[in-house]
Amino acid sequence: MRLNNRKAVSALVATVLLILITVAAVGIIWGAIMPMLNRAMEMGQACLNARLTIDTTSGYTCYKSTTTEAMIMVGRGAEEFDLAGMNIMVSGGGQSKTFLIKNGTAVQADGINIGVKMVDGKTTMDIPKPNEERTYILFIGTNLSSVEEVKVAPLAKVGNTERTCDISSKVPLTTCV
Repeated sequence: MRLNNRKAVSALVATVLLILITVAAVGIIWGAIMPMLNRAMEMGQACLNARLTIDTTSGYTCYKSTTTEAMIMVGRGAEEFDLAGMNIMVSGGGQSKTFLIKNGTAVQADGINIGVKMVDGKTTMDIPKPNEERTYILFIGTNLSSVEEVKVAPLAKVGNTERTCDISSKVPLTTCV
């Protein structure tokens, strides 16, 4: 019998090749997809742990209509997560104004430097560490016809990626006494 005249691959060789191709494909997909799934799960977990609250009992969360400034006291629980910053949204009259606050900086959502300061007058921002509270004074100006409520959404950080989490606290904003 001459082997040179064979024009087809035997069934056994074809089966082995299909199994090898399948195993290689699963390995490649596993290596590419699993890191993406793990990162998505880490980001989701970070946002589950990222809880900020707005304290309304201390008298530091209120709106001064004479100066169009809002004082907001934001607290953080004991949960462990990397807090990169927060978005504080003040809304009223069908509109809102968002303030992005990070350690050392505060900018409006469109990237413009804004009038934000700490309650002690510092313009360098500090974000709360675990079991701490910080009070921010936000200059609202005439952008809102009325001021009704304030919300806070944490920015969680996993690796080099920051993610804005869902709003974790929302309270009505009352006039300062």
